[in-house]
Amino acid sequence: MKIKYFYPHWGSEHREFGKFCEEVSSVGCDGVKINLSTDPSEKKVLRGIL
Repeated sequence: MKIKYFYPHWGSEHREFGKFCEEVSSVGCDGVKINLSTDPSEKKVLRGIL
């Protein structure tokens, strides 16, 4: 069994999301936990980054 580590975006909303994801990846986390927006344009931006 492989344990995966996810870093919560909660508390870091003030940071640019792309940079946040790069930093999370650089420390070895497997992903991020985020709140999904209902705004279609914001969803498109998030999909592009992820």
